[in-house]
Amino acid sequence: MFDFLGLLLQQQQPQSQFGETKDLNWQWLDNGILELTPRHAYEKDIVLSAGIHGNETAPIELLAQLCLDLLSGKLRLGVRLLCILGNPAAIRSGQRYIENDLNRMFCGAYLKLGDAEEPRRAQTLEQQVTRFFERHPIQSKRYHFDLHTAIRASLLPTFALFPYQTHAYDQYVLQCLEAADLDAIVYHNAVGRTFTHFSSSNHLAASVTLELGQARPFGQNDLHQFAAIDRVIRAVVSEQRLPSRQKPRLRQFKVIDSIIKTAEDFQLNLTDDAANFSVFHQNDIIATQSKAKTFKAEQLKSELSKPDQESQIVVNEGCYAHQSASASDEQIQVAASNTIQPLTTLDCREQPAYGNLALQPEPENYDYVVSQPQVFILFPNPKVKQGLRAALVLEEI
Repeated sequence: MFDFLGLLLQQQQPQSQFGETKDLNWQWLDNGILELTPRHAYEKDIVLSAGIHGNETAPIELLAQLCLDLLSGKLRLGVRLLCILGNPAAIRSGQRYIENDLNRMFCGAYLKLGDAEEPRRAQTLEQQVTRFFERHPIQSKRYHFDLHTAIRASLLPTFALFPYQTHAYDQYVLQCLEAADLDAIVYHNAVGRTFTHFSSSNHLAASVTLELGQARPFGQNDLHQFAAIDRVIRAVVSEQRLPSRQKPRLRQFKVIDSIIKTAEDFQLNLTDDAANFSVFHQNDIIATQSKAKTFKAEQLKSELSKPDQESQIVVNEGCYAHQSASASDEQIQVAASNTIQPLTTLDCREQPAYGNLALQPEPENYDYVVSQPQVFILFPNPKVKQGLRAALVLEEI
């Protein structure tokens, strides 16, 4: 038995690259990448990742303890499992990332960033996940749970984000989110460059990003706060019954826009300590920047519903999507109850990472103005580099 996290922090590797216990075979694939295979029949291939952002330590500690318990025989493995500690250099230094955000480098985006440590790591992770899923038949059910904590506090402390995808969201994953006592689910409306978008788009995995509280340094996490998600993850990998939900119902949101920072004078109308899911109301100004273009969140909806455009409403098991014949793929607006199934197949390698191309500019002013009765702001960060997303705008569904 070895310490998965301890070896990463010490920049070491186990004496052998392969090993076995009475219940499983293990293989050390790379620094922070460990494959575990049960010595009996299984039906699921699951990727569990943490530490894509190096300062998000609680999920790293949960995953490391899970590996220890599996290797020691304390927990019995019921699935084929790939455990990933995403950004070793950032984990060791206690930073979110070293030069650039690793969770914006997938779907081949790393190719544009030169020969640096984090782009190389993104390529390695893509290769290892591809190898993991493609080594076994597609009949195996594929899952990816990517564990994170947020930079700032949240009015809804724990939540999940589904990547934009062209296949229906998996019911077992939805059951896991219910059982984990999460507070909310957020559905993305456009292709991205995240790790879960890569596994979902390229390998048809049932993928989800879990945000489990606020980022803290190693040794400062109260892991009792993560007991519900820990129980669910352990039930998932051991193929045990999921626990019952203890909280009120999950709230559900959809992303209706991304605010992109295009100028150095960019300002969000939020205090530095404002929480995720902070609310803006109709006619509120969300953000200002000198080189930006104003949008109103309802503008796209009115553009797509003009009578001189050919459009269609497609009904599919309680969800609908409104697509204009003249609209691009990024303009598809989706609303759903428990599942969302977009209409058009998108290749993440050919699409922009963020920014809603459907927004109609109003060049006479430079404010981001709310047109709905209320919207919610997620991941506000005015300090991002120019060209990157500074906030997501959500609507509750």
